[in-house]
This record gives sequence, structure tokens and C-alpha cells, in this order.
Amino acid sequence: MTDPNLYPHQNSPISEARGYSTYNRQVTPGIRRAAFLFDVALFVFVGALALSSFHLSPRIVFPLLGFSLVASIVLAASRQTLRAFLFRFFSSVFPIGLPSQAFLSPGERLWSLRTTDRLHLIQWDRLKISTLLSALSVSLIAFSLCGFLVYSSLFNYPIWPSTAVELPASEAQNENSAIPLFYSLGSWPKTFQEKPVFYDVLYEKGPPNRFIGHITARLGLSRSKLTIEGPKTPEGLGGRNDIRRCFVESSFSSSFWGCLAIKDRLLSRHIEEMKKVFGLWPAKWNVRWFSVKAGAEGVWLTAFGENFTQDRFILINSNGSQQALILTRPIPAQTETDSSAHSVSSEELEYSKVMSTVLDLMGSLKTLGFLNQGREWINQKLQQIHLDQLQAIQDPTEKIKLLAEIQLFLLSSISVDPASFESYFHLAGTSYLLFQMAPKDSPTRAVALQNFETSRKYARDLLSSDLAQQNFGPNVQEQMHQIEQLAKEIRSL
Repeated sequence: MTDPNLYPHQNSPISEARGYSTYNRQVTPGIRRAAFLFDVALFVFVGALALSSFHLSPRIVFPLLGFSLVASIVLAASRQTLRAFLFRFFSSVFPIGLPSQAFLSPGERLWSLRTTDRLHLIQWDRLKISTLLSALSVSLIAFSLCGFLVYSSLFNYPIWPSTAVELPASEAQNENSAIPLFYSLGSWPKTFQEKPVFYDVLYEKGPPNRFIGHITARLGLSRSKLTIEGPKTPEGLGGRNDIRRCFVESSFSSSFWGCLAIKDRLLSRHIEEMKKVFGLWPAKWNVRWFSVKAGAEGVWLTAFGENFTQDRFILINSNGSQQALILTRPIPAQTETDSSAHSVSSEELEYSKVMSTVLDLMGSLKTLGFLNQGREWINQKLQQIHLDQLQAIQDPTEKIKLLAEIQLFLLSSISVDPASFESYFHLAGTSYLLFQMAPKDSPTRAVALQNFETSRKYARDLLSSDLAQQNFGPNVQEQMHQIEQLAKEIRSL
């Protein structure tokens, strides 16, 4: 009978011994599980790190993280098979081959494990206290970082509302001063800090078949501006009540996935546009559901950057149609003072005044279910306006104020009826008058020129459309000729 002591390798694993003796024991189940969990956490960490850098919607991140977790578990569970395959592959490619220790996983290296020449996993030395503490510490850090990145990937995306706010109704909420712009009816600011507010429109292909794209109001001397965006409603959102329920009620409800899809469709376009405006991912986001008593309601999305902030009020009417009000404000520079009391600069005062003005506007807003309501409203307003009133005003400043107000009425008419040739004709005429009255190289003159060129291009589009022969009056060609004559006069000035 063969003495077993002559062939010790038949009863204990063979290792690459260093020194006089080795421990060479099979790995305990506890250490094997600890190495397995560390590998899973490390793989998930890499996946979450990649996802967090792209700032994707949770609607996309959830399945990707699930796939990453499953793939990590499969890879960690098949380490032995994968190790054997890689060892044979590199042995066939490289004549010298690679040592078997090169195919240990990160978790196995952390717990100081080794492999035999036959790729069996062994514990080559007794587990020291220092090794145990270091391995546990590194594992704890890895699990914490993994959890943090998973949380960041899911919850740093501005789709989880924190609050629902009710904006106070504004004192300006009365029918006499209300003007419709698209589906919203409200008291739009006509003056800011005792100076007229000019509304301008940039040419974008749209009328007569689609709305004009954007109407912009310049507020104050700074770069603050309020942009009224034409209606853009994503598909598949349902009615306003369904959207409100998803934002106001708890996110983790029985309709969690359905609400996640609704919020993603509603906010994704705005988030992508805001990312482009800021250049980088904004430092902070805030999303709320807002409502005004007997007034408008919708989603209030805010992004805070280093140099400016942007607020988007996404109005939703009773039919689910959406339009957005976009407020962009530069953050005033902080001034250092020797006194303990902080002196408020004029920029900071204007910064807060702009927000106060917009909140007053929001408090006056109501949403219209149909454009016909807005058309009837603004047509009544336009019937009360006569350009003869300008001749009776002697003060040039007051004339400019009146022209700015008339242009707001005309833009209101265009917003609810983009196929109204008369509105474009009169917008071009009032822009010409404003261009003549405004001082050279002034912002007022630049706004007048832009509105004139935009109205001229839209008038051309209407004449070349299918509606030209059936909806426009007999004098439309003469009116277009007058616009072109005014364009020649402007170029000569």
C-alpha cells in the first residue's frame, strides 16, 4: 500500500511556494462570498459611473442598472470558468504564457487569495487582522461609492418633484389688462422699472400651418429675458389631471412606471435644451408642480448655473396642450464690502425685481382650452386701437410706449391666429414707425428692425401658401408692396 505522506499533493492543494512552508488551505465560504460581493459591487460601480456621466433619464437608467447588476452577478459567479478560458487562450497565444495569478479577480486579490497551477483557488496564508481590516475597509468604501453612484444616476435627474406650490393670485388678474398669448391669458408686463417692455419675435418656419416659435420680452438693462414658447405638446401624456397626479402624489405608487414615462416625455425636451444653454450639467435642479387659484397650473422647472439661472413654467391647459414660459436671469456678481452689512447692488435689485414681475404675471395667468377664445378676446382689443392716437401724443417717449403696447396686441393676434395677414402687415408698419423714432444704435431700434424683418418674411410665407387665395382680402398684394417699400426706406436710413 502506497504511503500517502509520499504524495502530499493528493490530499492538499499544490501552490507556488515561497519560503519554507505555506498554509495552502481551501478558501472558506465566508471569504469566497466576500470576494464575490466585492466583484459585483465593483462591476456595478463601473456601470453606474458610466451612466451618471451621461445624465440619462431614470426611465433609461433603471433597465440599464438592472442589466449591469445581472451581468455583474453572472460574471462574478463564473469566475472559475472564465479564468480557465483566459488561461488557455493566453497560453496558446503567447509561448511563454501568463502566470495563473494574473487571472485573479479584484475581489480575490483584495482577500489575498491565490491559485494553484491547476487554477484551484486557495487561501495561501492565515488571515491576519491587518488583512481582514483592510479588506473590510476597502469593501465598505466600494459598497458606499457604488450606492452613491446608483443614487446619483437615478435621483439627480430632475424628474422627482419635491414640492407642490400654490402661487398667489396677482392683483393684476383682471379682464381689462389681460391679453392672450397662445393658450395663456394674462397681464403681460408692459413696463419694467418705468420703462416700456418690448416684445420681439425671431423668424422661424411655421405660419400659417404652425404657431410662431418664440416671443421674447427683454426685462431691464441686464440680459434677463422672458421667452413665451409656442405650444409644443408631447404625445401620450393624457389629460392635465393625469399629469398632476403623477407629479403631486407619491412617486412610488402602483402607477410608478406609467408616471415615470409621463414625466420623462414631458420634461426630457426641456432638460436637454437647458443642458445646451448651460453648456454643462447645471449645479442644481428643482422641479415643482405649481398652481394658481382659479388660474394656470403646470410644472415649474429651475436650473441653477454658475452665471445665470433659468426657470421654465410649463403651462398645461384642460385639454393637455402645453406651452412654456422661459425666464433666463444672469446671477449678479457678489461685491465684497468692508462693512458687516451686505450692500445690495443694483444688479441684485434688478435680479429680484425680474423674478417678482414674472411671479406677478404667473399669478394673473389663466389657460384657455381653445384658440377661438383668444381670437375673440384680442379682436375686441384691436378694435379699440387707432393709430391716430399717435398724432395726438407730443412726447416721443409716450409714443414709443404706445407703439410697444400696440405691438404686443399684434403679436397676441399672431399667436392665436398665425394665418392673419393683417396682423403681419400692421406689425411691419408699427415696427417701421418705432424704427424711425428710436435713437440710433439703441436696443429699441434693434427690436423694431427684427420685428419688421420677421413680419415681412411671414407675410411672404402666407402669400406663397395654399391659404393665399381663399382667406386674404383683395388688397393683400398692395399691402405686401407697401411692406417692401418700407424695407427699402429702412435700408436707406
